[in-house]
Amino acid sequence: MATLVSKEGQNLNFAISAEKIEAVLRSGVSEASSTPSPAPDHKLASVYYSKALSESQDEDYEGATKDTEAIHLRPDYTEAYINRGLAYCGLKQFENAIADCSDAIRLKPNDSAGYYNRALAHDSIAYKLIFSLEGVRTRNGK
Repeated sequence: MATLVSKEGQNLNFAISAEKIEAVLRSGVSEASSTPSPAPDHKLASVYYSKALSESQDEDYEGATKDTEAIHLRPDYTEAYINRGLAYCGLKQFENAIADCSDAIRLKPNDSAGYYNRALAHDSIAYKLIFSLEGVRTRNGK
């Protein structure tokens, strides 16, 4: 056990294990709050994600797909992949949407959003194919 000592060398009679101290230092947990503080890249990634999400909500899908900095900063940012996938759907780039949703599923296999949005992209491809076949039939007089 280690004993917490003030800067002045005063024993504060607060004993904690060395393992606990190491765990706190490794995880970046604040001693006062006992909650993890996000790494600077995570904070910046959240800012870029919010910007891309806002662009998607404003139907600026081109801007949302180009705003990939959140994924570059945090390659495990599932929500960023899902948002970009939806933006690709808005641009009718369904293959790209499927790829992003598949990445989200790989990262969080128990999160239904990736599966749902990937299914929407697959459905859109199917509808696109059906309508193109209908156009062929109409042009051929069948």
